[in-house]
Amino acid sequence: MGDAGTDSVIFQMKYRHILSFLPMKSIAQVSATSKRWRCLWACFPILDFSEDCPLTFPFFQNKSVGQIYDQQLKVVRFISSVLSRRHENSNIRFFALAGYVNSAWSHDWIPWLVKYRVEKLVLKFWSRGMCDFTIPQCLFECDSLKSLTLESTNFPCHPPPKSQTTSEEQSRFSSYYVRDTGGLRSLRTLSLTKKGIIHQRLLVQFRKVKTHAAVNFLSALSQVQNLSVSFHILEILSKIYFEGGLPYSFMNLKTLEVVTSLNKSDVPGIACLFKNSPVVQTLNMAISSIHTLANDRWNNILLDRAGCSEQQFWQSQAQTLSPFLCHLKLVNLRVADPMHVVDVARFLLKHGKELQEMVIRVNKAYTVPGNKISIIEELPRESDVKLSCLIN
Repeated sequence: MGDAGTDSVIFQMKYRHILSFLPMKSIAQVSATSKRWRCLWACFPILDFSEDCPLTFPFFQNKSVGQIYDQQLKVVRFISSVLSRRHENSNIRFFALAGYVNSAWSHDWIPWLVKYRVEKLVLKFWSRGMCDFTIPQCLFECDSLKSLTLESTNFPCHPPPKSQTTSEEQSRFSSYYVRDTGGLRSLRTLSLTKKGIIHQRLLVQFRKVKTHAAVNFLSALSQVQNLSVSFHILEILSKIYFEGGLPYSFMNLKTLEVVTSLNKSDVPGIACLFKNSPVVQTLNMAISSIHTLANDRWNNILLDRAGCSEQQFWQSQAQTLSPFLCHLKLVNLRVADPMHVVDVARFLLKHGKELQEMVIRVNKAYTVPGNKISIIEELPRESDVKLSCLIN
């Protein structure tokens, strides 16, 4: 006869392995019908609730807001129950949730995730009000967090209650209020995505963000290996660049992704990222027309008065961006019209001394004249770089 304690441990290990192959809903059904299996919730390291109330049209179809809210409420209550009964030293490797989330719920279970040292966190949420969601401060002090993904139809814009404030200045970035982001020491991957019509309305909120607050927030991400930056965040970085740039560099950053319309107001922000990312090897850029401005301006008096072109700006940055250009090996550009990337492609090809390959992917939904492709292919280049123009 084996030791009872040893048998229990073996049982849990065996069934945890079995459960890892099942959807979370199936695990919940099994655990609800078996008292012995129910205890596994107390130590299961992977908690994926992303399919219970997904942000997809079929889920919302033929359902009222009240019905969706009630279903999500059941999920959230179950999550709270699972986390509150968890074994003391049972750390969480992965946690994901998609659906409607409000501040009260997040302030209930996010502290539990921090307590159980979550390593990868994925939150895809929507809310009924413009500013009815905040992220608890403790998340930005989680030293175990390695990957953070936040996807939302609207990002939070409420500050913490005054009773929570300290003498330390609060930082505000992307409508988050963060007092101290230095706790994210293990973070290697960060993804912030905004979707839906509300994204357009956030323009005002982003322009109100103070540059010193953005600098404070980004400092917590200085050790990441992968970074994705898009749209209005680039406008903030442009302002920072004109004011002297970031006071630190992303010394571990290997892959940089930029989503932009390549407006003049974005370009200095992109240059800011390049300057402070000296060891990046892979650059991915997606050029979208969703935020293209009719009256395109640099938002800089000297550049606007001089009528500076994008090509002139990039050429003036060659020496400043030399460390970035000396390490860059692969560039992926995705665009509807290849002419939109001529200036940045010309700059990278001309000055990228270690550049090995540039791939320009053109959306097949658009008709692209052959002469536009040839213009790209005939651009001068510094190194023996492989240049491909693909339509897919």
